[in-house]
Amino acid sequence: MGATVEELLQNAVKRLIACGLKAPREDAELLLSTVLGRTRTSLLAHPELPVTTAQANRFSRWIERRCDLYPVQYLRGRQEFFGREFLVDERVLIPRPETELLVELSLDVLAPTVAPRVLEIGTGSGCVAVTLACEREDARVLATDISMSALAVAFHNAVRLGVGDRVLFVAGRTVRPLAGGRNLDLIVSNPPYIASGDPRVAPEVLRWEPREALFAGECGWEIYREILAETAPLLSPGGRLALEIGEGQRPEVARLAAAHGWRLDGAFRDLAGIERCLVLSRTPS
Repeated sequence: MGATVEELLQNAVKRLIACGLKAPREDAELLLSTVLGRTRTSLLAHPELPVTTAQANRFSRWIERRCDLYPVQYLRGRQEFFGREFLVDERVLIPRPETELLVELSLDVLAPTVAPRVLEIGTGSGCVAVTLACEREDARVLATDISMSALAVAFHNAVRLGVGDRVLFVAGRTVRPLAGGRNLDLIVSNPPYIASGDPRVAPEVLRWEPREALFAGECGWEIYREILAETAPLLSPGGRLALEIGEGQRPEVARLAAAHGWRLDGAFRDLAGIERCLVLSRTPS
């Protein structure tokens, strides 16, 4: 007879603890539920369920990869964001819960606008662009990224979530692949904003997630200078720019914004109390 759910979980948790993982039980439950095609609630409700040898072997391989700090999200191939599951792998940054604030603010900005036109810079998995298209069925969304492989993942997510006909993906840096005169109602971006050499970056992030989606030069705010300098001509009158920023970056990004003719309409904190998002508009000339 094969092992039961609880036996596998107990052994996996011990292994993950020995490897120094911070959330061993959660990791083990997520991985085993994926292997078995069940929910975590189902596993907890039926710890006596037998597991086939093939399933147990796959689970064991995943636990060993997790001990090598390989992200749970990449092993499972998906991550929840704003109530939807997005496909993810090593081609894209794993969507973070704090980025949901950027979506919430974007939806607030777009609330008064009928059939809004939106651009996302640096779409990655497409979680922001696709979510905005899902939440606003009258929206048309453009999304750029420098990585063709990331755009392939984003396009897959758009099609899978039923908005492939309303999100256009374009390869290129910031807004450079786009022609002028777009008359956009909102430009939104969660760009790379980590300074190279930042010691706060978790080892598993540093080892496995795409560096081009994480790091932005020695200071971490270089990409904002480009965005602030290039996006204004694409906005319609009254259009807004919404940015996610790193911890402690608000003063410098706000300074850069003012230097490029932007007005800071608001700085917003995430659930950890960190100033995480800025909303800007053009300073009247």
